[in-house]
Amino acid sequence: MDGTLYLNQITSTELSERQLNPWRRPNSTNSHAFIRKIISLVECFERNAGARRRARKAKDRHIFQEAATALLSDVAVNMLREHSSGVFLSRSKTTLGRKTRYVTPTGSKQMLNILKALASPELGLLHQTIGGEEVGGKRQQTVVRATPKLQCIADNFFIEASDFTLVPNAEPIVLKRKKTSYWDQGGSIEYNDDKTTSNYRAQVEQINRCFADAYLDFKQLQHADCLRPDLADRYVRRYFTEERFDCGGRLFGGFWQHLSKKDRFSGIRISGEPVAEIDYGQIMPRLMYALQGKKPTMGDLYAIPGYETHRPGIKKVMSSAIFVNKPLSRFPKETKELFPNGCKIRNVTKAIEETHPTIAPMFYSGMGHRRQFLESQIL
Repeated sequence: MDGTLYLNQITSTELSERQLNPWRRPNSTNSHAFIRKIISLVECFERNAGARRRARKAKDRHIFQEAATALLSDVAVNMLREHSSGVFLSRSKTTLGRKTRYVTPTGSKQMLNILKALASPELGLLHQTIGGEEVGGKRQQTVVRATPKLQCIADNFFIEASDFTLVPNAEPIVLKRKKTSYWDQGGSIEYNDDKTTSNYRAQVEQINRCFADAYLDFKQLQHADCLRPDLADRYVRRYFTEERFDCGGRLFGGFWQHLSKKDRFSGIRISGEPVAEIDYGQIMPRLMYALQGKKPTMGDLYAIPGYETHRPGIKKVMSSAIFVNKPLSRFPKETKELFPNGCKIRNVTKAIEETHPTIAPMFYSGMGHRRQFLESQIL
């Protein structure tokens, strides 16, 4: 199936890097031949450079081919669709080769040799910007981009982005550790399986099977030169937070997640039919009332007296108050401009607390992650 999906037009100067998707694979005779050609060039480079004196053992060769195939497939799709200016991935020796339930084909230690060969002057198939420098407290990862030479080889094999597909992720249940700072992404941590995690995994796998079997298409939008995301990108994972399986629990993934609500409704078709959305309005504060055994008397829980025209800001402040562990001393990021000049955060939080005395004791208790879990269970 090859659906056509259009997004808002983006110029090449506006494109930024995206994370490597290690689950991309060739899905046609031409794309398989293209990948075999590049792998043969890498192996030839290794022999000529003296990097290998003897052939890899069967197990190591399989790992090598899986890693190279995953890397080249995603770089090729990125090149053919022009989705970003490059893809980033880790070259950390402490990460590559580590035994973990979240292991990916590109997590092999052989990735370093593959990248070295592809980016070498002799092959010149990838442009590689090696990461490591910290910007704003966040460590930068290595970014790779296809070169014109790789594009030329792809043209010779007449491949398109639709010649590649996505396969299910190895581990659909992800447990995240606690964050230590704003820049911290809260990396994944190991866990022991039990009845709960097994049930969650079975549920997500059932959802992914439904997505895989569904006939998804996208109605052409008005911009003829817009980007074309991959309709094969339809696998989701469930992320739990705070090192607990009763926190977070939201689903992430799928091409639709990056679409605006307008584009989803106007474009997505399931077996030719438009989609609908079930929305639980003001879900977080309503869950807080429910946990107190109370029913809110207000129709709009974000309609705070004195701030009726600043609903988007109120919504963000209330959300932050649920997740933090102490009273807010300043406006959350990108929130201050949603209120009048000179407005103080304490005045806003006081108005919210006075409007919602029933749930006010639950603010600043860090229970937001557990409320997210309840929301995820309902969905």
